[in-house]
Amino acid sequence: MTVSLFSILAGVGCLLVPVATLLFSPFYRRIRPADDADGGDAGQTADAQTGGGVPVSIIMAAHNDADALERNIPLFMEQKYGAGFEMIVVDESSTDETASVLNRLSETYPNLYVTFIPDTSHHLSRRKLALTLAVKAARHEWLILTDASCHPSTDQWLARFAANFDNDCQTVLGLTVLSEEAPGRWRFERLLNNCYQMSFAESQHTCRYDGRALAFRRSTFMASNGFLKNLLYLRGEYDFIANEYSQIPVEGSDATSRTFISASHRLIQERPDAKAWRHEHLDFLEIRHLLAHGGRWRALHQADQTYMFAGLLALTAAAVYGLTTADWLLAAVATVSLLATFAVRARLAIRAAEDYGDSLAPLMIPVYELTMPFRQLYMRLLHCKTDKFEFIRR
Repeated sequence: MTVSLFSILAGVGCLLVPVATLLFSPFYRRIRPADDADGGDAGQTADAQTGGGVPVSIIMAAHNDADALERNIPLFMEQKYGAGFEMIVVDESSTDETASVLNRLSETYPNLYVTFIPDTSHHLSRRKLALTLAVKAARHEWLILTDASCHPSTDQWLARFAANFDNDCQTVLGLTVLSEEAPGRWRFERLLNNCYQMSFAESQHTCRYDGRALAFRRSTFMASNGFLKNLLYLRGEYDFIANEYSQIPVEGSDATSRTFISASHRLIQERPDAKAWRHEHLDFLEIRHLLAHGGRWRALHQADQTYMFAGLLALTAAAVYGLTTADWLLAAVATVSLLATFAVRARLAIRAAEDYGDSLAPLMIPVYELTMPFRQLYMRLLHCKTDKFEFIRR
């Protein structure tokens, strides 16, 4: 068998594709979790390191979430945290048993406070109004914004999370994973977004946040007039707070945002229904042009996807060329490189899932990666067809 110079060069190029995959994978660039020791002493250790921690207010808005509140609020209220905390829940004029559930729970937990917004509140985002009321009612400087559909994975979650609250940052982005009941492609997407947004936040270029554990300062919220800059939009509260407040400098510090990543102590979000999942994507597409560092986010995301498809297509083309021209060496090298690329990408995703307290079916990871751009395209087309009054206050 004669080996041509072209075959040698093309073969070398094929071998470089799986290696270069490391540079174009958010799973490889992910922020690794800090010391994540398991066990009951983990939270107490973190608490002790901050001199007992700081008092915290957990705020939440709820609308027709009676069942979720019944399940999840006790898991928040039973956190072991020596510095003390309160939880404020605002009922957005629910029509189910939300009010009675909250009243019953507030009798059990004295540090649970409940209020509501009247049904007559029109021409405003009820969610943002509810959260503004909660922030104003909060007694502590550090606030944690979360949802009724979420619960902590352990009773040490708050102690570990609050260990990051100090005078050197404005926001702390906590890790949130979807429950195992959620479809694999949704969990893969949340993992991918976690890798992007955590690395952006650590590099002080916070763009967005689709988790459900966002810590920020009450004084910053009040000084910035809350949601005044984006009051036109009905949702996007997590993205707006994380993005806007992470741009506000902290005197004496170069860091305004911080991340909390712990596979053992994380927030778990129950499976959203398909409509809620779809609207979350559409809401982001509507507001993304307002977010600082959005261009950087889209450019990096596009570069990662372009390299993935270009590399896979090049290896496939090289393998087909080698087979059709009887260049068996090139065909073999291209085929091995193609399989190695899939294996490397799958392994990176699996390691990221392990670091972030999740799990994915290895054989499905290539399917999730290859189909994600088409799911994103579908969302963009759906966004174009959606009435814009679905996203803004009338």
